[in-house]
Amino acid sequence: MLHQILLKAGKYKYFFITCLLSLAVYSCKKEYAEFPYNDLEKFVITDNNGAELKAAIQDDKIIIYYPPLQTIPDSIKPLITVSDRATVSPASGTKIPFQEGTTFTVTAQDGSTKKYTLQAALNQPPLAFTTGSTLLGTWVTLSGEYFITDTSQTKVSLIGMDKKEHKIPGSLFTTFTAAQITANLPAKLGIDTGTYTVKLVSGKRTAEQGPIVIGPAAVKYSYPNISTIKRGEEYTVTDTSGYAMMIKRNGENINRGISLYVNNSQVVPVQVTLLTATQLTFKIPADCPLGYFYIAYYKNTTGTNSTFFSLTSAKRVTILP
Repeated sequence: MLHQILLKAGKYKYFFITCLLSLAVYSCKKEYAEFPYNDLEKFVITDNNGAELKAAIQDDKIIIYYPPLQTIPDSIKPLITVSDRATVSPASGTKIPFQEGTTFTVTAQDGSTKKYTLQAALNQPPLAFTTGSTLLGTWVTLSGEYFITDTSQTKVSLIGMDKKEHKIPGSLFTTFTAAQITANLPAKLGIDTGTYTVKLVSGKRTAEQGPIVIGPAAVKYSYPNISTIKRGEEYTVTDTSGYAMMIKRNGENINRGISLYVNNSQVVPVQVTLLTATQLTFKIPADCPLGYFYIAYYKNTTGTNSTFFSLTSAKRVTILP
């Protein structure tokens, strides 16, 4: 009888042990259930000065407010923090393009995912500048504020009445600060005299001012070292600036506008025998009045009642028979 009781107790013992093991396994499964969290919690980059920039995370957007007047980089290496036991792709510290639409995927431990999209917020103040009329061969100046001092980010161009845009290379900037840009304006850029609008692009901002008027090139003439010349002889003037002697300026032919200003009273047209970008040669008329002369270029092709553009020599030249 006692033997049977012990035998039954042993059976119940194994039953209880089995139940306890089942409960333990069940408890373990509940304790180590996979996490369902897939949040992007922190997104940090550094600016050009090494300062930390923390993104604003709004819903599924990662919004970066980059400092104004700094050059926005092409790529970044963000340090990213996500939910516990989640992963992110691209991984934290990976170099990625810094551009709108770049996507990050956070994957929870249980496999669920959430996508976040990079958005670079425009944190650049509006451009404001003033400018004015100028001459070919001199310069154009823009005075204002909030210019990004990087020629890859800041561009200046002139837009003509024909809507054609003439870009001024950054290599021609002689002054380049956040408040002023001064650029050389050589005639070799293909810019003619006339009316233009000045266009400034800096970062993601664009502004225009005008109209301004660009006048004829500022000339630097070199004259022959003579004090007398005879009728029928040739006289040559060279232009040391290298661009003022253009055959046409604003549709006018310079050949029809060269005259002698004799004895401060008479305008005598002359025959141009040679005209290049740097040289002007003309012949003294056989019937030219005697006396001294200066050279004059008239913008008006008729040579009368027009704006006087002086090519006056430092000394007078006397015409002899």
